[in-house]
Amino acid sequence: MTEEQDKDELRFRHYLERKNLASLMNDTKWRELIAAIQSIDGYPPRFRVKCVRDREPDADRWDLSFPFHVPRFREIEWLEFDPLVQTRSGAITSGPGEDFGQRIESRLAHANVPFQRVGNAIRVVGYARPAKA
Repeated sequence: MTEEQDKDELRFRHYLERKNLASLMNDTKWRELIAAIQSIDGYPPRFRVKCVRDREPDADRWDLSFPFHVPRFREIEWLEFDPLVQTRSGAITSGPGEDFGQRIESRLAHANVPFQRVGNAIRVVGYARPAKA
């Protein structure tokens, strides 16, 4: 690693300590998550991610380039999947679409990946923040 990368690594570790963040995932679990999601037939993953040092992402902004746009695992605070897939006919969205929620949850549970429902999204938590009193 370069000197600047070493400095950033140290800043990152200090940030985790200062914010008292507890890691719930490791690289192996993140790879298992990716494999689990990619194994769902017919599901084109829409996801959004929040890294520990980022602000909250825009609630309406979903990324379709899974897993290519997933950042370094150790920086992910949480990653959410949209289980609803709209059917498109040209530029028009038709009908309510298909809900992949149960299939996503089943695959994540089978891989022992911690997740929770947040609204309509399925959130995988990489770091837990301390509860506010």
